Amino acid sequence: LPISSDSTNDSATTAAPQTLETVYSDSSIIAVNKPAGLLSVPGKGRQPSVLTLLRRLRPHAEGLLLAHRLDMDTSGLLLCALTEDMYHALQDLFLRHRIHKTYIALVRPHADSPLLDGRQQGTISLPLSPDFLDRPRQRVDRQHGKPAVTDYEVIGRQTDGDGRTLLRLALRPQTGRTHQLRMHCAHAEGLRAPIVGDPLYGDLPAPRMYLHAARLAFVHPLTGRKMEIECPPDF
Repeated sequence: LPISSDSTNDSATTAAPQTLETVYSDSSIIAVNKPAGLLSVPGKGRQPSVLTLLRRLRPHAEGLLLAHRLDMDTSGLLLCALTEDMYHALQDLFLRHRIHKTYIALVRPHADSPLLDGRQQGTISLPLSPDFLDRPRQRVDRQHGKPAVTDYEVIGRQTDGDGRTLLRLALRPQTGRTHQLRMHCAHAEGLRAPIVGDPLYGDLPAPRMYLHAARLAFVHPLTGRKMEIECPPDF
């Protein structure tokens, strides 16, 4: 694991990919593995994105739209509709929380983290809202924040080259707030275990942020088939 005290998160300067790994595809859906450091959709400037790459790869898919997004620094599964009807169907599934997501994260627990007290699994519920004085950060806001709930489970333990304890977590968000997993891991009222390489909420620099969308489970809107799309992280 390439972590050291002088490492930096260089996702913004990583060379842009020219193609995407396809994990699953059919006539109406495609799931790809987004690399860390790549935008989900076009932003300011001319930075590449998953959507622009997909449109280049699927030029005849007139209704091609991402059904959801990942933070630029997060890697893993992104689900894309190839038709407008499928886009609306997937949006409906997300709104009704019928698409179940599992992320894998590598975290550095602080000395007072509940993860070091033998707590192997649980649920975090901390409402979030934008921090308007420090964008793009989010903040815990019990008065005006939107509900944010995450189930977590410790699935591994290791040490880095400097002898620091690192834990591998499975994170299953019940809601989809901006930076939800990152905040729930790092916050003093959450796990007090920032994700390694997180440039906003972390304290252990790394070449990338170690957060990966590893699994999507849902019922296919067209076929009724139970779908389980998986893409293990490379860390």
